[in-house]
Amino acid sequence: MSDAIGRLGLSAMAEASLRSVLAREDVILDPAVAVEYVEAGRWDEQSAVDMLSRHARERPGQPALIDEDGRRLTFAELDRLSDGFAESLVAAGVAPGEAIGIQLPNWSEFFIAHVGAMKVKVLPVNLHMTYRSYELTQILGHSGARVLVVPGVLKGFDYEELGFEVQKRLGDLQVLVARGVPRHGSATMASWVVGDPSCSATSLERRPNGFDLALLLVSSGTTGTPKLVMHTHNSILYAGKAYRELLGFGPDDRWIMIPPVGHSTAVALFFWTSVLNGSSTVLQPIFDPKVSCRLIEREQITHMIAATPMLAGIASVPSEERGDLGSMRLIIYGGAPCPPKIILALNEIAGCNVIPFYGWSEGGGHTATPADTPVEITSARVGLPVPGCEGRLVDPTTGEDVPPGQPGEFWGRGPNIPPGYFHQPENTRKLMTRDGWFRSGDLLVLEADGFYRYIARTDDVINRGGQKIDPKEVEDLLFQHPNVANVVVVGRPDPRLGEISVAFVVPASDPAPTLAEIQHFLSERGLAKWKWPECVEVLESIPVNAGGKIQRFLLRELAAKHEGGNA
Repeated sequence: MSDAIGRLGLSAMAEASLRSVLAREDVILDPAVAVEYVEAGRWDEQSAVDMLSRHARERPGQPALIDEDGRRLTFAELDRLSDGFAESLVAAGVAPGEAIGIQLPNWSEFFIAHVGAMKVKVLPVNLHMTYRSYELTQILGHSGARVLVVPGVLKGFDYEELGFEVQKRLGDLQVLVARGVPRHGSATMASWVVGDPSCSATSLERRPNGFDLALLLVSSGTTGTPKLVMHTHNSILYAGKAYRELLGFGPDDRWIMIPPVGHSTAVALFFWTSVLNGSSTVLQPIFDPKVSCRLIEREQITHMIAATPMLAGIASVPSEERGDLGSMRLIIYGGAPCPPKIILALNEIAGCNVIPFYGWSEGGGHTATPADTPVEITSARVGLPVPGCEGRLVDPTTGEDVPPGQPGEFWGRGPNIPPGYFHQPENTRKLMTRDGWFRSGDLLVLEADGFYRYIARTDDVINRGGQKIDPKEVEDLLFQHPNVANVVVVGRPDPRLGEISVAFVVPASDPAPTLAEIQHFLSERGLAKWKWPECVEVLESIPVNAGGKIQRFLLRELAAKHEGGNA
């Protein structure tokens, strides 16, 4: 197969990069898969930063990034400032393959550091703003990060002090402060953006190609165990190419980025899709639905990506405070199903379609529905694999494919799938196959209408005395209850039955529905009694991670601690 790689006609540098990645201990990808993608034209030598630099030459005055305060950074400016940051990394001795951590909100400075690192083969690790010393020490220590970029003081929290706390634990870690005056001896990010001209030639020599590693993504955290997903430039760019082809994005479109940049959806998928287009990205650092509406009107936004709770917030903004959202062409959501009433409200408010996507840090968006798909499908399905990608449903017990209409674990394959987990060969071998399939751990079913429906994580299915309960089926019914604003159903260990169902309910008003009322409601709708929750817990809100995904593992832990609930 090495001869097959040699016959691809790649440059010496690109061929060396491809061979280097495939030879890593934390990669199991068969070289034949790489050859397949190159021969099909789905992988090539062009890197993500090459795309940015091309737009800097061809569209220098086009805004690449627009901050909430109205500050604009053109493609030419983003290219120049990220060059400076790249030179400073070289001057600081950060070597190719080493990492930096970036813990910033949705600010243009995030992308200067993110792109600058990628330009010299340094791996950016995008960090959630909610991480504290334990998570940062764990993630940065595992990645071997040499630099940490933080915002100084933000919303009353001292991130610079946090950085120094982590520095004490890890040792060799340079802390940089963006948009703030250092108070503890840190350097400013502004001083690094100036660059070091003496390192300019070295920076150019270190420019990546499409087969090089590009970045490390922290897995989304619904299971409580972080992993570092290592993407190549090709795997990032292909996800963007597929979505551009399916949904028709163009250079005149303008995104609003509401999900935090620490989350894979914001950066690995939609920022680089925007760069592919040469289009503008508007940044909202802290989600506030009224601010979202103002930005949409002010910047004439055409596309939005958001989690379901964010869509619900925008739909609830009073009409007199909403402004004109008529510039919108498409809203894309993920993380959880969106109730039809919210989709219909947004159809009317914004005058555009709302469609779902489904994916992971391991590959970005893998499925979607066409933009004109009717609401009865977009509210209940996750679509089909995007162009060039594949999906299959597998019985988790037997490993055999399951037919349409029956649930199975979704496996995804395509040029968007990364080669493995950084320095975690055991996770790579557990979740990825030599022939390029990623085992998602999600249960889906291919329905008669031809679209996949998400059911749950494989470990979310509740085994009550040998009978399997799909929590989403129960949740979908309970969402129809007039006094249920939000609900999640999880399993709790039971000495007699193995597991029973617990419903965590956020009431729409006081008093909260009781267990008897919940069970009566489900009985009226004809749900089998063994599927009914046997305990109700009332919460003010459902715990979600920074990307809006429900953290069911936290609810399972809470359910296990409680002997009973609202009866």
